[in-house]
Amino acid sequence: MMMNTTPWNILEFTTDICLAALQMPRVEVVGTYRGEVLEGFIAMLSEGIEFEPMIVFLCVDEEFRNQGIGTVLLEYFEERFEDVVEEATKLILDAAIE
Repeated sequence: MMMNTTPWNILEFTTDICLAALQMPRVEVVGTYRGEVLEGFIAMLSEGIEFEPMIVFLCVDEEFRNQGIGTVLLEYFEERFEDVVEEATKLILDAAIE
């Protein structure tokens, strides 16, 4: 899913690069499904930059975009790390602009 969607296809991520990134130690990956079809996923670190929770990847299949899937995944992240997120003092974004 990652390598076929923006921005990863523009950045020319290969299957091997995507799998390696998602299989890094301490990365937790959670997905949303419609039946048995993966709609999207979030990859997270409980201790990222400066030991605060970090979203490594947020990916929603193009077919399921604009349906609230990304919002559900972000809400999961906020709930998962609620005690730390409430005290967070920084928001660091790394985004690709088309």
